[in-house]
Parts: sequence; structure tokens; C-alpha cells
Amino acid sequence: ILSLPFSFLKVSYQTTFALLVVVGLSFGAVGMYRWLGNFTKHEKAKALSVALWLLQPYLVSLLAYRGNIGEVLAYSLLPWMFVLVHSVLNKMKVIQWIGWILLVAAFALSHNITVVFAVPIMLMYAIVVLGREYGSWKRLVGIGFAAVGLTLWFWLPALLDMSYTVVG
Repeated sequence: ILSLPFSFLKVSYQTTFALLVVVGLSFGAVGMYRWLGNFTKHEKAKALSVALWLLQPYLVSLLAYRGNIGEVLAYSLLPWMFVLVHSVLNKMKVIQWIGWILLVAAFALSHNITVVFAVPIMLMYAIVVLGREYGSWKRLVGIGFAAVGLTLWFWLPALLDMSYTVVG
């Protein structure tokens, strides 16, 4: 979906892939930096952690051998899902709600397997961070439901046709 505007502009697939990877990973690095801000104020520690996040073997092999843009984008959006858990601790403006809903929807559409594995981990993380903050849970669940609603055009047929798909 993200490559369509580039295709209309006759930009090569290699350039499009490179642009999406650079923008995605830059956005993910900012998300990782923001998330780490919840734990430390040391700029060097956050910078080192972001560098390690960008250079870890999974990502290097993903870029060097497989080149799956959906995985790259899911990987880039994952830190933002953890930022979201901390963000719902505070009341939000409407524009923030909309931004989070769109971001969670983008994550849900990025790469199926990453989403399936990440959601339980994110829920466990939310349990630890949010505890009994019911207002925060209400905000988080509201964002989640709205994001799922935006992605039903993809997920509903995928789930309903699952019995007709050979996975093995």
C-alpha cells in the first residue's frame, strides 16, 4: 500500500524499498528513544540502546537476505506500541487519539505474524505498567478497538478464509 504512490510516480522498486526502510527504521529509532525515556534520562544510554536496536542480527539478516518490507515496518512500529502503553497513563487530546489509532492500525496491517506474536507480549507489558489504572485501560482498549475496526477490511477475510488456506 505504501509503495503505490511511488509506483504512480515511476520510482524504481529498489528506491521505493530503500526509502520505506530508511523512513521506517528512522521512525522506529525515534520510538525506541521515546520508549527508553520512560526508564532513563541518560542520553548516551538511550543512544547506545537505539544503535543496538538498529544493528541487532535479526534486523541485519532481514535487510541483507529476506528484504520483507512488512517485517521491517512491523519492527519499526513495535517500539511505538510500548510507548502507547505509557502514553495512555495520561489523558489525551483528540488529535493524539487519532494518531495512536492510526499507528496501531498501521502496526496491525504491517505483518501478520509479528502482530500475532507481539500482541500477547504487549498485553503482558500493559498489565505490568498499567496495573489497576482503569482509566488508562479504558483509553488503551478504546484505541485498540478503533484500530481493529479500521483494519477489518483486511483481518476479517483473512480470519474467515483461514479454513480454506493451506499453511503447512
